[in-house]
Amino acid sequence: MNQKELIHKLKQDNTTLVEFAQNLKTLKIEDIQAKENEEWSIIDCIEHMNISMEVYLNQIMPRLATDLKPKNGQYKPGWLAAYFAKGMEPTAEGKIRNKMKTFKKLDPKQVSRNVNELERFIQNIETTIEITEKIKDKNLKSFKVKTALGSWLKFYLGDALWFYTAHNLRHMLQIQNMF
Repeated sequence: MNQKELIHKLKQDNTTLVEFAQNLKTLKIEDIQAKENEEWSIIDCIEHMNISMEVYLNQIMPRLATDLKPKNGQYKPGWLAAYFAKGMEPTAEGKIRNKMKTFKKLDPKQVSRNVNELERFIQNIETTIEITEKIKDKNLKSFKVKTALGSWLKFYLGDALWFYTAHNLRHMLQIQNMF
């Protein structure tokens, strides 16, 4: 995937996520909090995505003004980041490839609740779209970002955005399957 394709994909996927979240706002609070046959409710999934996204956004946002370099040649994702992002994304058939255990630090059950999780999610996604616009003509390998998987694993800027967007798409599918 080249830079133009990745930027287009990130914008498209994150726009889909915003629209999806806006639709969730029409649900009753009881429906958003219900856990019927699931370990997590809809709001648990949203909070998990917020926790995960903020690991990346809290590193990326301060560095955009100082560490972003001009584009230099063709972008190619790192092989490990591509492997993780592709493995995280739902398949074309709408299936989740691999079940994964949630790290304790990313578990929504481990954090205090905030009634504005859905608004915070929308804001985080809109911030991601703004970042995507800012970096479209920049070097997507300007700096590395520690992943939510641990500080031992770092992805380049473009790869990190792809990875956590894929993660969000995975949980969007999880929420859709709750209906």
